[in-house]
Amino acid sequence: RSEVGSERITKDGYIQVKVAEPNKWDLKHRIVYREHYGEIPENCNVVFGDGNKQNCNIDNLILVNKKEMYIMCTKGLFKDDTELTKTGKIIADLHLKIYERRK
Repeated sequence: RSEVGSERITKDGYIQVKVAEPNKWDLKHRIVYREHYGEIPENCNVVFGDGNKQNCNIDNLILVNKKEMYIMCTKGLFKDDTELTKTGKIIADLHLKIYERRK
């Protein structure tokens, strides 16, 4: 039986933290992000800039909305370097703005 505050790795490689009894767990990267920036909007995900699901350093966590996520996935804008992934998000935002202007 794990204590509140204990960590475990999911089968997908994410770190979970036990946040309450009897068996309530949350993803560590989401906890870290909320501690720094507040609640995560419903249409957004927190992604790992370097692609390492266990690197929960706040500088490695990037908030992306679902449209940005789609563009970043389809255009190969997720990289194994945090700064390049942040740049990929900017490129995705430009694609979205261009698309909105053309409508």
